[in-house]
Amino acid sequence: MAEMTMKHATIYISVDMEGVAGVVSWEHTGKEGGHEFDRARKLMTGEVNAAIEGAFAGAGDGVELTVIVNDAHGGMRNLLLEELDPRAMLISGGPKRLGMMEGINASVSAAILVGYHSMASSRGVLAHSYYPGLVQLEYAGTPIGELALSAYSAGYFGVPVIAVTGDDEVAKEATGLIPGVETITVKWTAGRLAATCLSPARSRERIASGVKRAVMGHLLSPKVAPLVPGRPSSFRLRFANASMADAAALLPGSVREDPLTVSYVHEDYLEALRGARVMMAIAASIPGDPY
Repeated sequence: MAEMTMKHATIYISVDMEGVAGVVSWEHTGKEGGHEFDRARKLMTGEVNAAIEGAFAGAGDGVELTVIVNDAHGGMRNLLLEELDPRAMLISGGPKRLGMMEGINASVSAAILVGYHSMASSRGVLAHSYYPGLVQLEYAGTPIGELALSAYSAGYFGVPVIAVTGDDEVAKEATGLIPGVETITVKWTAGRLAATCLSPARSRERIASGVKRAVMGHLLSPKVAPLVPGRPSSFRLRFANASMADAAALLPGSVREDPLTVSYVHEDYLEALRGARVMMAIAASIPGDPY
């Protein structure tokens, strides 16, 4: 009798920090926060470990599973490798060509977004869109945040986002953007810098359970479709002040629409996104004018 071949699957996990339970201040999100940042890094690592646990539980014994984790916050060197579940591989550091979705490709079965936050001008905890100096980021004429940027990057390769963890506002954003996505709420917005948070233990339980459900459902009978970007792809960036827009408009191919707004269009989504990211990086370089 021929041996049964084990099915193989790859789960990709992109991890941000602002959506992690207990993270409610900018002090938590960067090295300037000292001890508070160190605490947040441990909380972040704990939540991604829960997602890894859930992915393996959802795949079960009949699937040979590969899990790839991409550190997607700030300088992208936040996750503690020595505390990461050894069954996963970590992509750390930056800048990276695909940024928050480095490592995604067509061989990936499904993507999971952990610790994500809602878009700029929303009510969510630490809400913003990629760069704090942006008042609004639009794709194809619609306001979006990092959730959509990552989902479209995955969809470019035909990969669906099947689960999202974070606060209640990003859960609403995900539900409206990706029909059928599993949302896992670990804190509830009380203000931009305040939230009602689950304990780390309870947050991890919810994440492991939700990811298990999402992975099991996807491998048995896929119901979540990839969010495929259109052609051409257009980004519009509205900055907090004109000096940021002045700098962003230096990028060849960009269009200055008004004193605060710069746009960029390309036939290919990843190239358009790269243009938008470069404009944000140039804007962030203005001395003494970070916001």
